[in-house]
Amino acid sequence: MAVDNLASALGSPGKFQMILYILLCCNTFFVAWNHLGMAFMGAKTKHHCRVGNTTDINEVVPLFKKGGKKEWDGCKLFVNGSTKEKQSCQNGWTYYLKGREQTIISEWDLVCDDAYKASLATTIYFCGVLVGGLVFGTLSDKFGRRPVLLFCLYSPSVLGILMFLIRDYVAFVILRFILGFVLQGLQAAFYITIVELFALKYRSKVGTVQVIFWAGGVMLTALIAFVIQDWKYIQLFITLTTLLQIGLIWFLPESFRWLIAQKRFDKAEAVVIKIVKFNNLEFPQDIFDDTVEKNKADEKTPTDSKKYTIIDLFRFRVLRKRSVILACIWFSTSIGYYGISLNISSLAGNKYLNFFIGGLLELMAYILTVFVTERFGRRKPLCAYLLMGSIMNIAAGVLSEKA
Repeated sequence: MAVDNLASALGSPGKFQMILYILLCCNTFFVAWNHLGMAFMGAKTKHHCRVGNTTDINEVVPLFKKGGKKEWDGCKLFVNGSTKEKQSCQNGWTYYLKGREQTIISEWDLVCDDAYKASLATTIYFCGVLVGGLVFGTLSDKFGRRPVLLFCLYSPSVLGILMFLIRDYVAFVILRFILGFVLQGLQAAFYITIVELFALKYRSKVGTVQVIFWAGGVMLTALIAFVIQDWKYIQLFITLTTLLQIGLIWFLPESFRWLIAQKRFDKAEAVVIKIVKFNNLEFPQDIFDDTVEKNKADEKTPTDSKKYTIIDLFRFRVLRKRSVILACIWFSTSIGYYGISLNISSLAGNKYLNFFIGGLLELMAYILTVFVTERFGRRKPLCAYLLMGSIMNIAAGVLSEKA
């Protein structure tokens, strides 16, 4: 393609592309922190009924065995000193929290009959992620990558301040839905921008290396939660830090590929000039003119004027089969990944250390994958990873039942 020749002429890759690539990849941190932050902000918290000034809690709160250990019932009290009749907690709950630790569970008493609300908050957040993925992909095609990316990058800071100030569960859930909505828009926009920034031969590498930043974000999530501990301040930190990318307002250009596709050749030329100047290269006039001419010629071809929609993914048998398979893979791996990550507090040991080690292992896996895919392609490693993941999940379930 002519536009790919133009991308190669701007540096292979140059300083501009690499600096912008690193800055855009840093946005992965913000997405990872907010996607996974509920592992700590909504962590399961041990509790029992508040008993006031009672001297012996064993006379009021029932005991039961769990995993060979005795624990106080988190939702029941004995009635009038009886050891048989029980009633629900009458005066709230006492939570087992260390240091400055506070969670949304202790904030709004999301236990017993309301225990489902903690998981519901996470579910609604990822509903926002789903809707954001559907909406912002279309918006970035219509209005450009740059405005969508910048809007989705800076709006979380406003949402974070609002979540810090509110004291209502329903408002929190609504704001978290919007946060998931815009963060998925951010992820989609910066990934598209990264891919369109480089020549075709670099696309697979930059896409794979980008997920290494995700693993770094996972490890930093554990560190942030360990240092801050209070959910309100964790949420404020992981959203306000998006303002550290304020420099992108001036440094980030619109995608020249998108501008050329939209027939906005003057603006595309200005972007190309900015890139070659930064890379100390000459403006590739002949290549740019050839790209423009071929784009104009393609416009005159009737078949190229067709507008494609998601329905076209299911119009042809081969494309339909691949789309369904990939959708199932994304669905199953996402459930497995987030199901494990967001329930890390249920594992034995230190939840912060467990989470950090999980991120470290993830980092090692991503680095290994860069070399594995270079050697074996994508399909064979994908099948092997899915098979190993399935075996490990089944084994973990069986072993936990026996424990």
